[in-house]
Amino acid sequence: MNASVNRSADSRRVRPGRAATARLALLSLVTTATLVLPSHPAAAYYPDPYAYVPSCTNYGTSVVSLATNTVVKTLAINDYPGAAAINPGGTRAYVTVPNTRQIMVFDTLHDTLLTTINNAGSSPNAIAIDPSGSFAYVTNSNYHTNSPMTVVDLATNAVVASIPVSGDQGYLAFDPTGTRVYAGNWTNGVSVVDTATHTVVATITVGWRPTGVAVDPTGTRLYVANGLDDTVSVIDLATYATVATIAVGLDPEGVTLNPAGTRLYVANSSSSTISVIDTATNAVVATFTAGYGVQSIAFNPDNPAVGYFVRDASGMALYRFDTATNTTTGYVGVGSNPCNLAVSRGYGA
Repeated sequence: MNASVNRSADSRRVRPGRAATARLALLSLVTTATLVLPSHPAAAYYPDPYAYVPSCTNYGTSVVSLATNTVVKTLAINDYPGAAAINPGGTRAYVTVPNTRQIMVFDTLHDTLLTTINNAGSSPNAIAIDPSGSFAYVTNSNYHTNSPMTVVDLATNAVVASIPVSGDQGYLAFDPTGTRVYAGNWTNGVSVVDTATHTVVATITVGWRPTGVAVDPTGTRLYVANGLDDTVSVIDLATYATVATIAVGLDPEGVTLNPAGTRLYVANSSSSTISVIDTATNAVVATFTAGYGVQSIAFNPDNPAVGYFVRDASGMALYRFDTATNTTTGYVGVGSNPCNLAVSRGYGA
């Protein structure tokens, strides 16, 4: 487990310089009036982005500064973590714990545990926060059984719905409005959930064992990784029709769009590569080596020139890559078997 430096509030605040401090001291000697300094805007605090990387074979989640490429803390988890998610404001990190049926909630300012949500599902695994930051949707993996999807109200940290779905659920993705959430399942379909009624309103037929899902920024296209077909399905969300099937590497898992939505990155777990797809043409335009077990890919929205990925089977690191050259440019050591990652834009950014 990585030793780290606690991110205290003082170490990350914007402070006045020495000259400003001296002037304030002088003023305090010559007047009894109270000085009121203007408050800093929220964006002036904690602007650095961070990656949260669960290690699925130890009881920890690494917190990595993407500005300095260092581990700044390792969060203690009750058991083996499943996945992590960050709320849209960047103030909370949520880590699922499948074996204990819990979700642990952390304050990202100090990276301290705020609360633990118990009975969060039969085996909470993948987690996604809706665009408003009001609800978390959680898939439960129980060895290919029909495990319901769990909905958590993040204002009360209470489970408010359990949605029957078909098959073992994989990753989750929201449309930009937050009115629909899509979940790949291992029965060759994608469940479409209406977030207002918490009901499945459609099931989209795709390839064999769909896992990763991603929705483009316009909300018109859904991309689905078909793990046993070695393909990606492109779905028209107006009709739920497949408009393209793209051959990629072996055992595709995570799929992630760059912030502009112009490129789709596909983690090919068994062929140790990442496929890059042009979303305008639905063609693979590059493939680069990432290492065996590559699974999850993410971007810092404020710096789309750099992407990040983890390998759950063969790596103990968070890797970064250059999107212009499609090459791996470095890594940061994290815990064993990192199986997922979530990137925050930075508190208040």
